[in-house]
Amino acid sequence: IGPQGTNGRRRDTFGCAGLQRRYPLNHTAVMMRRLVPRITLVILIRNPIERMYSHFYHFYDPKSCPGSKRNADCFHGSYLGEIGGAFKKCVAKHGKWHPLCAWGPVDTFAFHQHSRGFSLGLYAVFISLWLDLYPKKQFCVLDLEHLKAGLTTGLGMIEDCLGLPHLPSYQAVAINRRGTVKRAEPMQNRSVAILQEWYEPYNRRLCAMQLHPLKCNTSWLSKYEREDGFHLEIREEQKKQQARDKLRH
Repeated sequence: IGPQGTNGRRRDTFGCAGLQRRYPLNHTAVMMRRLVPRITLVILIRNPIERMYSHFYHFYDPKSCPGSKRNADCFHGSYLGEIGGAFKKCVAKHGKWHPLCAWGPVDTFAFHQHSRGFSLGLYAVFISLWLDLYPKKQFCVLDLEHLKAGLTTGLGMIEDCLGLPHLPSYQAVAINRRGTVKRAEPMQNRSVAILQEWYEPYNRRLCAMQLHPLKCNTSWLSKYEREDGFHLEIREEQKKQQARDKLRH
């Protein structure tokens, strides 16, 4: 299985035994389940809106921006226009929970990182695929906020997940070689509003999954558990997990 078509022309497909798919047929979770079935999976995520903005500055070709300069205006106009149009088209055709729309719905080269700035933040879609193969108790999901609150807090949560004794202290070491580079300008409010709307169903579902120790304990997830009727969504996710557990056994 690899990122090339069996006909030699489509490089955005994954070919295997004469089949072609726009996302991996045998994804990483399948292989890891066979190799290390009792592993504890530590997953570190980040506010998907902030992650997408950072992704834009690292991967988007500035030649696609007016004046060949990456900035908040280019992000809102060129980038969101490109990403949003392709993603909405994919969702309209396949549905918002289809792996294809999370894998890389934008240009013909799915492995081009700039095109996945939005879809890589659809954490609920990716984690759901892993939950089909691993029990929920083997997941340790944290947000970057937990580490920003203090290394002792964040790493202590990981130690608890792994059943390791707590170290008395930690020391941060600065390794950022781009520390002198000028900081990016803030994202525009209109861009934030659009992305909040796009990510809302995926973030709600992630919160409803109640993954340990994340649950909804971040600034960008906590609002969902305060909403009326959210406990029903949690119950639905619990039923889905029970169904997964039965299939695994």
